[in-house]
Amino acid sequence: MKRLKSSFRCRRTILILLSSFFFACTVKIPSKSDLPTWDVSVEIPIYSTVITVDSLLTDSLIAKVPIDENGNAIFAYRDTFEINRVEVGEQLDIGDIQHSYSQSIEDVTVDSSKDSFTSRFKDTGVKPVNSSDSTAIGAIELEDVEPDSTEPFLFREVMPGDVVTQLEGLINDGGGSASVDSIGSADLEPNYKSFSFDNFKSADFISGVLKVEIVNNMIITLGSPINVGIMEVTGNDSVEVISVIWNEEIPPGESSVKSIDLAGKTLPGNVLIKVSGHTVGTKNQPITITNDDLNSNFYVVVSASDLEVSRATARIPEQIVDDAGVIKLPEQENKVRQAKVEKGSFKVGIKNYLPVDSDILVTVNSIKDLSGNPWQFSIDVPADGSVDSVFAIDGYTLEMGIVEQEISYSYEVRTYDTGDEYRTVDMNDYVKVDFDIYGKSEEEDITFSEFTGIIKAQEIREEGEINVNSEDADIVSAVISSGAITLRIHDGVNMDNNDIPHVIVRIPEIYQSEGSDISLIEEFDIYSGDNERVIDLSGKEIRLPKDTQKIHYNCVVTTQGDVEASYDLLDSIVVEISVSELAFEKVRGYFYKEAITKEDYIELKEDTKVEEAEISEGMLTLNVVNNIGMIANVEFVVNEIAKDENKLSIRFQIPSTPEPFKFEFPLNGYVIKMSKDNQKISYRSSIILPQDSLMTLRFGQDVNIDVNLEGVKFERVKGYIDTVVVNIDTVEQRIDALPEELEGVEFSDVELNLKFNTNIGVPVILDLTVQAENKDGEQIIKRVRQNIVENNVVKIPDAEDIFNIFPDRIVAFGQAKVGGDGTVSVDQYVEGKLTVEVPMSFIIDDDVTYESEAQTLEEDIPDQLKAVKLFYEYLNQMEFGARVDLLVARDTTYFNKETLSPDTLATITLFPDTSFTDSTFVDEGKIELLQDSVYIKPVFTFLGMRDENGNPVPSRLLSSDSLSITIYGRIYGEINPGELTGEK
Repeated sequence: MKRLKSSFRCRRTILILLSSFFFACTVKIPSKSDLPTWDVSVEIPIYSTVITVDSLLTDSLIAKVPIDENGNAIFAYRDTFEINRVEVGEQLDIGDIQHSYSQSIEDVTVDSSKDSFTSRFKDTGVKPVNSSDSTAIGAIELEDVEPDSTEPFLFREVMPGDVVTQLEGLINDGGGSASVDSIGSADLEPNYKSFSFDNFKSADFISGVLKVEIVNNMIITLGSPINVGIMEVTGNDSVEVISVIWNEEIPPGESSVKSIDLAGKTLPGNVLIKVSGHTVGTKNQPITITNDDLNSNFYVVVSASDLEVSRATARIPEQIVDDAGVIKLPEQENKVRQAKVEKGSFKVGIKNYLPVDSDILVTVNSIKDLSGNPWQFSIDVPADGSVDSVFAIDGYTLEMGIVEQEISYSYEVRTYDTGDEYRTVDMNDYVKVDFDIYGKSEEEDITFSEFTGIIKAQEIREEGEINVNSEDADIVSAVISSGAITLRIHDGVNMDNNDIPHVIVRIPEIYQSEGSDISLIEEFDIYSGDNERVIDLSGKEIRLPKDTQKIHYNCVVTTQGDVEASYDLLDSIVVEISVSELAFEKVRGYFYKEAITKEDYIELKEDTKVEEAEISEGMLTLNVVNNIGMIANVEFVVNEIAKDENKLSIRFQIPSTPEPFKFEFPLNGYVIKMSKDNQKISYRSSIILPQDSLMTLRFGQDVNIDVNLEGVKFERVKGYIDTVVVNIDTVEQRIDALPEELEGVEFSDVELNLKFNTNIGVPVILDLTVQAENKDGEQIIKRVRQNIVENNVVKIPDAEDIFNIFPDRIVAFGQAKVGGDGTVSVDQYVEGKLTVEVPMSFIIDDDVTYESEAQTLEEDIPDQLKAVKLFYEYLNQMEFGARVDLLVARDTTYFNKETLSPDTLATITLFPDTSFTDSTFVDEGKIELLQDSVYIKPVFTFLGMRDENGNPVPSRLLSSDSLSITIYGRIYGEINPGELTGEK
């Protein structure tokens, strides 16, 4: 800052002259104490500066970045680092491959072949069976006869006529009543009343009780005796059917009941009730009578209960009749204990000889339904009608004793109540039930899916043939050196191994040894489930007709029978006869093939899976040892290696001697094509031998060939590429553009991006490390991993962390891992750029300060200071404010906080984006700080912006931002002339 000179000395001189003038005009010479004093004020500059963003950010890498359409711009640090191009290079190759094979006369083989047959148990069902049963209805129960009464028997009807006439005369004479000494004894006049039984028209009773009650409502006592007869009307006459006698008296107002056993009796539905007998009158007791007494009566009440009849025409209530029986199976070898029906029918024929509709509920205890319960079914049969019903019992289970082969059943006949209808029923009326049990049709056996019991012995015979053709020859005879016949037998029928089948297999074309007359026979037991029997054919001889290259077999499977066991009759015994590849020690036959050919493959066991690859260099080497003792030609064809769409085909001659022979073939320019999922190079090797029509060959003579693929490198590979690591050279860039004045702020929006360029056609996984370091040794490390083929722009996350340490250098290094599905060439590359952009937008912490240089204040200050007032004005265009502390000290060493501390003269607050003028008095305790020559140093503590919740928000340094501040003081002091003249 420019040092400002004070005009205080000039003013002091003027004051001295003025003082002399006043002194010269006075009469009295004043003493020192008489000299006047006065107050003065003096303004002195203290600090003034202008800070612009341009002056802070002077580096060429600091650029102005527009932020809107009005020309406003923010400063930002920008830089770009080049990442040098790196090529895949000579890393596309495969390791050397060695493969050996032999071709010999042993290659005359019989391919594996097989045949199979499936057999099921036969005749394992149960023959059809039928049975009949009938059930008479038996005693018929009728509903009870509810009590019902006859028409009344009047006094005037049952008493003798003269008695009635005499009493009528007395009543008339007495004017409607008469007193008599008594009514005397008399025989009753027989009298008849009709009565009907509502629930039957006629009935022959087996049992029952008929109750007859006399209710006496007359003025005289009935009896004794009283006779009640039930009369059947026949024509113009009536016949007594039932009678009952009361030998006791029935007084007036009382009643008496008699019961009659109906067993053996027959009653019609309509009867006459006849009453006769005697009366003892009023028993000599006087009585007053009227005409009403002559009309008094008694009546008879009839009821019946517990009625059972042998025959009746009646209203028939529901009748229930039970019966049970068994259906015996015909004698047969198969004995069932428990069996699940595969195909079965249960036919029921019902003839109803009852005159009422009936429901027949049949329960077959020996047959269980799908829920495991005894099987039940119900059939409605009309009166005097018949019904035939057929039920499928497929899936039902038949259970019975192994000795008593019979099906037990029961049924219930339930007749329907006839209601108001009368039907004639006889106890001998019956229901006839016919049962027929058979299979799918009435002529077929019942078959089963599962069976526990005894099944008659089975003998299953099967025969067949198996081709044993050789592509190399028609065999007449051959001694087998290796091979086997494998019998795989699945016994799915037997479930518990109680009835173990026995198997005998004969193959007439195979003999026990060379020259033997005994053909191959093998026998063994089989068990439930899977069985395997391997017959080693080594050393055995096969003899075949020239025109029929087949072996025949016959197989017999037998079971024991008479053994109780469990069977799954839906399953089978499956026999598979397999003949493995046969090799021979010696063959006599006809050989037609001109060449011994072997087809095989060389498997690439590389992690790289090749679909197509251009070979830049490599060699196919064939090392041959010929042991067959004759010149032969070798033709070697590789299917997956080609040039100009032509398969690799090599033909060369080998000498007859057994010395090793080497043949080399360069592969430059050839292309490998194969399936990515089948990394095999298949080849066909043909050895062309002299032809002959008939030969006997012993084996062991061969041609041995070693195949080597050596030094194979690729120009281009398509497929799945195993990881190829491409190292990226370390890039280092120094950072000099960030001003020290900004240290302590936190950048809030930093972009550190890497943009890569690559023409590699497979995924490229970048593993990159970015490391930043500042002058204090503080480090920040960022690591990223990304497929730069899918996205070639790599953004360093939280890049502000790097620049918030104010680094002086940034280092980037890493590697690209090339691999996956696609195409890679040796000249493909990876290159890129690392771009840095740091906008001057940051979070300002409370401890971010800016210190200007210390300056001296050399103005003369009065000794007698009364007050000091500071004036300041500022224009702050920044988005952040500041607190300015004016530090004062006698020496600059005070500003070194490690030793002494300066004093704070005053503190001024600068508000963001504000123009402001204000003043403040210096605290009296600090006025002395200005009396000596002092240094003044402003310290700016920046105050960042905050949101409504008090959280820090970024502040920006715009290109047009500046801060200007001017501070000056007004000093108020006292002038003493004595002091001015130097007097004490």
